[in-house]
Amino acid sequence: MRKVIYVLALCLMTVWLSGCAGGQQPPKTAGSVQAILDAAEKDTASDTASKPETTTDAPASDAPAPSSNTDTTGDVLPQTQPKPENIGKTVDLTTMSSTMVYAEVFSMTRFPEDYLGKTITMRGQFTVYGNTKSGTPYFAVVIADATACCSQGIEFVLAGEHTYPDDYPKEGEEITVTGQYQSYEESGGVYYHLADAEIVSE
Repeated sequence: MRKVIYVLALCLMTVWLSGCAGGQQPPKTAGSVQAILDAAEKDTASDTASKPETTTDAPASDAPAPSSNTDTTGDVLPQTQPKPENIGKTVDLTTMSSTMVYAEVFSMTRFPEDYLGKTITMRGQFTVYGNTKSGTPYFAVVIADATACCSQGIEFVLAGEHTYPDDYPKEGEEITVTGQYQSYEESGGVYYHLADAEIVSE
């Protein structure tokens, strides 16, 4: 009888342990991770809801905002001082072909800084422009290209005191002028001319 009680007790114990083991839930790893993510999302949502909405006027880039008092005139104006290597050099356009002369004069008007300080000798038609009655007249030598369809002019200022029209050639007359290529400022702009020029007699 004692033997039967032991067997029964052992069976009950086995059933009881099996029941306890079966009733225990295994850990839910995936569920635990999801629970953490859900909790973090709720925290973020509550933080966003609790913080007032703010707007900033800061620029989108890290670059400093431009100053309202920006002066760019120094960047716009071309070079007005002659290059040291130009001083004393001469460019004689009277010895060139008509095509080369026109190309050189075009280059002088397009890249004036390359000619500043050089002594230029050129031949062309004498032209007067500007208001000759109320203001100061401007004088130029105009050179046409080989086909005579296009022309370029270079302003010149004679050395010394001269009166127009008494001391100047007739308009349209062929003249040879020599002078130093220089810049000058007028009405906020930079212009170029042959300074201390003289009309060469032929």
